[in-house]
Amino acid sequence: MDPDALLAELDLLRAQPAARLATLRAPDPGADAADLLDTACALRAERDALSARLTRRWGEPQTWDLTPLLHGAAEGRPVPEPLLALCGYVPALTVWSPGSRWVGLGVAEPADAVVPQLIAAVGAEGEPPPFG
Repeated sequence: MDPDALLAELDLLRAQPAARLATLRAPDPGADAADLLDTACALRAERDALSARLTRRWGEPQTWDLTPLLHGAAEGRPVPEPLLALCGYVPALTVWSPGSRWVGLGVAEPADAVVPQLIAAVGAEGEPPPFG
């Protein structure tokens, strides 16, 4: 997907008031292990290129380490969506706070049941970010 199409997808996510999570890119079905590793590297590069465009648009981002949320969820502490869905397979998000909601990009890292994916997440309207 070209960068303009990815930006358009992010804008569509932000246009909806609820928290959202979307896979922007994923490997072709049936990819073997070597292809998945190559795809993970390509998706990180694509995330970095998209991040550069978003930084020009919204300013410098923050990096959120999602590991504490994963541990908190395991201990029964509440974790807001879409971060609860992400914290098990996306180790960190690059996050901007344009307006009244946060927008994040991350790469799902290959694991037993997870293929690499370029993920976008948007917090709910008016909900404060868990990190700040």
